[in-house]
Amino acid sequence: MLVMSKFTVKTANAGAEAVIEEFLDALEAKSIERLLNVWHENGVLIMPFSPEGFPTRIEGKQAIRHHYGSLPTNCKFMCFPDRAFHFTNDPNRVWVEFCGTIKVKATGKSYNNAHVCLFTLRDGRIIEYKEYSNPLILLNSFGSP
Repeated sequence: MLVMSKFTVKTANAGAEAVIEEFLDALEAKSIERLLNVWHENGVLIMPFSPEGFPTRIEGKQAIRHHYGSLPTNCKFMCFPDRAFHFTNDPNRVWVEFCGTIKVKATGKSYNNAHVCLFTLRDGRIIEYKEYSNPLILLNSFGSP
């Protein structure tokens, strides 16, 4: 599918979209092994707006495993609806907007945040994931690390 812009022609990439959908679906299912299957061995997770005490950069699949590993025990449920894909001139780079709804066990609070994320793929896997969201909502819901 071609998406026309007055500046460029952007091509939707069904393969990239499927990888990103699997990442978000695996998060919702709290399936760490399934989630890791879409990550490149040298993948990097970047969260530039993370508040103090939270990581801003996580490098490598094992570090990513550690980061996401506590989700099944720390979260009652996770949901990422309203996914909107925005394709770029590079078929391996996709912007995605979505909502995040998480029920946090430790605080009993709900985490409801809007996310804008840039996914970069290599060899059909996520090599870089930049997540932009409101850090104040994170602190309010999860508390200080």
